[in-house]
Amino acid sequence: MTTNLQFINDALSLINVLPEGQTASPEQGDIALRTANELVDEWAEDEIVVNWSPQTSLTDDCPLTGIEMTAVKHHLAIRLCPHYGREPNPSLVAIAQGAYGKLQRQQLVLKVEPVELQLPRSEGLRSGYDITTDGF
Repeated sequence: MTTNLQFINDALSLINVLPEGQTASPEQGDIALRTANELVDEWAEDEIVVNWSPQTSLTDDCPLTGIEMTAVKHHLAIRLCPHYGREPNPSLVAIAQGAYGKLQRQQLVLKVEPVELQLPRSEGLRSGYDITTDGF
């Protein structure tokens, strides 16, 4: 399982704030965690809900997995760019947009309710085909 600190380290590494193998300072971690909480709240207002409750501890397990983690991590990195005087690189933006688009599609599918069609039946017609009486 990934901790919130590892998740933050990954996001900061995506924008070259942390060299490989380094860990975010407590201040960097707090800023990033607050920003992640804000980001997820904004998404929820747009009806994009991920497995995230407000996080307050860097040592807690990160509740995200799979495409949710990819989307939030890459969008978090983009959100942190101005704070560190960085510009997001195009590949970071493309990955973030692709992951967010996938989340949108997944959640749209979850909201679609099955439709049950009731077709009218004509009176006087048999249903089915009887080979002995219907011939060729």
